[in-house]
Amino acid sequence: MRICPRCTKVLEPMVVESVTVEGCRGCGGAWFDRGELDDVAKHDPAALERIDRAFSPARGQPAAPYSSMRCPVCLDRLEGFEFKHFPGVQMDGCRKCRGVWADHGELTEISGRIAAHRNPP
Repeated sequence: MRICPRCTKVLEPMVVESVTVEGCRGCGGAWFDRGELDDVAKHDPAALERIDRAFSPARGQPAAPYSSMRCPVCLDRLEGFEFKHFPGVQMDGCRKCRGVWADHGELTEISGRIAAHRNPP
């Protein structure tokens, strides 16, 4: 059982593009084990929006401060980073197990940027 690093609720599984992602119905975030975010984004970027919609945050849910977020797999501290292809989208990752945490809305932002890149105006 994995626990949300943001609000400490139990993460729920969702299968997308044959990848099992865990999301939180409390804060709306999603956890990707090593390589899973890349796999989903490469095969079906629109699936990222579906994940964001599936795990919409509950109103009034308290969130953990960034400095205290822990990896739901190995419990190491999560550290903020940006993908070089998505500047301005702050995500959180685990240096030990290489998993990635996406707060609610970040996956939709990434999906939109991929679509804009693939279909320029």
